[in-house]
Amino acid sequence: MPTTDPQHELFDVIDEQDHVIGQTTRFQAHHNPALLHRSIGILVFRGNEVFLQKRSTTKDTLPGLWTCSVTGHVDSGEDWLQAAKRELTEEIGVEAQHDPVLIHQSIFRYSYESEMMRFYRYDIDANATLTLDQSEIAEGKWFTVDQTFLTDQLPAMGITPCLKLIAEVYLKTIVR
Repeated sequence: MPTTDPQHELFDVIDEQDHVIGQTTRFQAHHNPALLHRSIGILVFRGNEVFLQKRSTTKDTLPGLWTCSVTGHVDSGEDWLQAAKRELTEEIGVEAQHDPVLIHQSIFRYSYESEMMRFYRYDIDANATLTLDQSEIAEGKWFTVDQTFLTDQLPAMGITPCLKLIAEVYLKTIVR
């Protein structure tokens, strides 16, 4: 199935200290593990619930898997927070009223790509409405963050490596 992701998008290539050392297209970044690039993941909370999305089957990487509330790339010339706020609006229709809070950073190395990923937390009001981008998100659901979610639900869902990591390093620390 063809992807709906724009393969000509420009990303900054970075070193492991997050210094820009060049630019590349999305296609090249996703087909060459030597090209480290930036991506973001945001966990959107409503009280003790977290919203997770199931990636569209037309995504060029990890299609059909459950992941963070919002995921995306930092475009060439854009900074981390600009990208996080842009992706909140694009993917789930949330206009950021405040900066997302940085909770973790990791480098992921796959056989096909390498990315530095910053994870953020963003809290919304109970009455906030989400508008899902159907080209990006096949499905979305609110989950109560508790021990049952972490030990039973999440492992059975088919999740991305980044969601697995952030569940281990962050979500388990907030279980009540």
